[in-house]
Amino acid sequence: MKNSSFVIFFFSLLTISFLGWARDNLDLGIPSHNGQLVDRIGYALLYSEVYEQPLWVSYKLTKDEIQNKVSKRTNNYRVDPYIETGSAILSDYKGSGYDRGHLAPAADMAWSEKAMSESFLLANISPQVPSLNRGIWRVLEEKIRKWVLKEKELYIITGPIIQPNHKTIGLNKVAVPQWYYKIIIDNYQPEVKAVAFIIPNRNTNNKPLSSFVVSIDQIEKKTNLDFLSQMSERLQHVIESKVNLSEWDLPILQSDKVEMDEIEQRSILSISEKGLAGIDSKTKFSKDKIQELFPNFDIVEDVSSTEGEEFPIFRIKRDSQDILVINPTNDHQYIFSIQIKSKNVVNELGPNLGFSYYQIYSDQMNKNCFPGIEELSGKVICSAPRSKRLMYIFSGTWSGPDGVLPPIETLQSWKLVEIVWKP
Repeated sequence: MKNSSFVIFFFSLLTISFLGWARDNLDLGIPSHNGQLVDRIGYALLYSEVYEQPLWVSYKLTKDEIQNKVSKRTNNYRVDPYIETGSAILSDYKGSGYDRGHLAPAADMAWSEKAMSESFLLANISPQVPSLNRGIWRVLEEKIRKWVLKEKELYIITGPIIQPNHKTIGLNKVAVPQWYYKIIIDNYQPEVKAVAFIIPNRNTNNKPLSSFVVSIDQIEKKTNLDFLSQMSERLQHVIESKVNLSEWDLPILQSDKVEMDEIEQRSILSISEKGLAGIDSKTKFSKDKIQELFPNFDIVEDVSSTEGEEFPIFRIKRDSQDILVINPTNDHQYIFSIQIKSKNVVNELGPNLGFSYYQIYSDQMNKNCFPGIEELSGKVICSAPRSKRLMYIFSGTWSGPDGVLPPIETLQSWKLVEIVWKP
């Protein structure tokens, strides 16, 4: 990460870079403020230093702009000199196997030589699997231009969905999104309408566009962004909650629905001997750092206690459910341990929450098991097989005294209720 101390100060002031002249890219609102906001003649974006790409790109496209082309595609990909912390660079993408995917498409900027050229700045680029960039993503972009010709003008908002277990490419560790979203809004009164998509960053096997239609609410849930904030609350609720196919000439097929369950299952989190979300013994215990590591989750500050002493914790939540609890070192400076509270966190060593003791250890008493105390009283704590960092916590029914291990005949049926990882 480049110039991190300046980044924090810079972002806190929410400096907006106006390049050229401001258009109407932000008429419907600013979805988030956690980055550098840049408003160009062709599009506006919020750049993330953490992910080295925009969290969102927003612009209005009109029928006149599509019909009055003055510029051909330039292909002049280059570093964006206006990104204060430094954008991604060309070598980040070279040899990576990923396309340099536009978020504001070059073809939407052909109405201006300046807009066309600025669409190739790397602040507008995200790593896309070639079969996505040259396949259904291109189909969707072409479809939007046809809609613009019909509707006269549309607003388009596009961005990545990046989960904590993402890959990175290049020296600057450009994040590879697991999905992309696109929101299209017809803001003509009185019949305001919108349609939204989430498309995976992989081969989609020629599925139709209607397979990926979602509500705007679903995208907000996955990204923690707030779209259409300049609309009234009532209109926002109507527009954002609707999964809209019929008003956009998209075929309604029985099998056509985005695999939201797959998004939950494939993207949420995974724990291994190496850790989770890049956390190690030097990871700061601070809300800013936790939010950076878990951008698509709710971060709740709370207090816990042990031996009568209180200490701060962070609860990582989704839909009001605890996913993780993060605990600090004694001086509250660094992360000391992570408690896994949800089945949505996949254990790469095998056992997940809900497994029985017998499924993990068979009918043998593990010599590295011991009875829990204080808040873990009545539970059993065991070292995970083949691991020096993971502990398994089991719970079940037994009428014996606290501080004593249950007999193996009883323990076999107890369930894994929590996994603890220490850096």
